[in-house]
Order: sequence, then structure tokens, then C-alpha cells
Amino acid sequence: MATPDNSTHNLPAADSDNPDMPDRAPLEENLRIAQEETAKSQQELQEAQQLLDAFLLNNPALYFIKDEHGRYLHISQSFCTFFGADKAAIIGKTDLDLFPENIARQFLHNDNEVRETGKPVEVIESVPQKNAGVTHSIVHKFPIEMPGNRRFVGGVAVDITERKAVDELNVHLSALVESSNDAIMALT
Repeated sequence: MATPDNSTHNLPAADSDNPDMPDRAPLEENLRIAQEETAKSQQELQEAQQLLDAFLLNNPALYFIKDEHGRYLHISQSFCTFFGADKAAIIGKTDLDLFPENIARQFLHNDNEVRETGKPVEVIESVPQKNAGVTHSIVHKFPIEMPGNRRFVGGVAVDITERKAVDELNVHLSALVESSNDAIMALT
């Protein structure tokens, strides 16, 4: 043990003849067990973090977390790919910084509903894409509350553009069939 003059002294071993000196063996054993449990917990936490990181990296859904001011704190790689930007260009920015005002307002309206009600919402958000027309996504937005009364909005978006196009085509074809005065025969 270090002393004020930086010299060291060993703690005396337990003296069986001195009742004021406790047996150190049980204390040392408890310390050893606590250190092993801590190391095991740290390893399990690291493995869980690696698993979550791999899941998020390989997940095709877009995900994000925004702070109480609407700034992006976390985004998925698929989010970056979808919007054609790297994380550094998005993190810390708001929708108004990143998107045309009409698109940003759509996102903000849905975020504010989550903030005001404290309840999740499921919405379809549409975004014009360069050379790809309009992309439609079903977006699940939800509140995240952290200690210290910190509140965030999390979201997961899945592209449903193709499904929406098929649905619109089916509606159009059904209208054609219903409005036709001629018989329609299917060849199989």
C-alpha cells in the first residue's frame, strides 16, 4: 500500500491470535468472483453490441433516431444509400437542412405527432428521387424516452414503391373491367 512518502507497505496477513485482524481469504475470494463476473458481463455486453451492429448494418430497412430538435443522431447505412449521402453529411442536420421544404414539412408533421402524443405512428411518406420518380415508404415512428427527461423520435422505413405501383395498377385494371361493356375473356 502506498504511503504519503510514496513508500510501500504490505498489508499484514491475518493473525489468528489477533481478533482485530480479519481473515482476508474470504474478502479476496469475493473480489476474485466479482472481477470474474464483471469480465463476463463486459464480454456479454460487447458480444450483444457486435450482434446489434451487424443486424443494423445488414438490415435493408432505413432507420433513424432524431433528438428533441429534429436533428439526426443515428442513421442506418441503408438510409445513407437511399438518400445518396454519407453519414457525416446527415448526422446533426434536420429535415429542413436536407430536403426540399414540402418533403421536410411532411416528415416534421409526422415527427411532431409522435412528440405531442407520445405514441407511435405508422405513415406513408413519399420522397422524390433523382432519376427514379417518387419513392413511397411505410414509416413507423415512435417515441424514445431516456433518463433525464431526454426524448427522441425513432423510425424505421421500408420501401413500398413497387407494392404501391401494383396496387394502383390493380385499381386501374378493375376500373377498366367494370366500365367495359364488352365481355372480357382470359386465355389460359
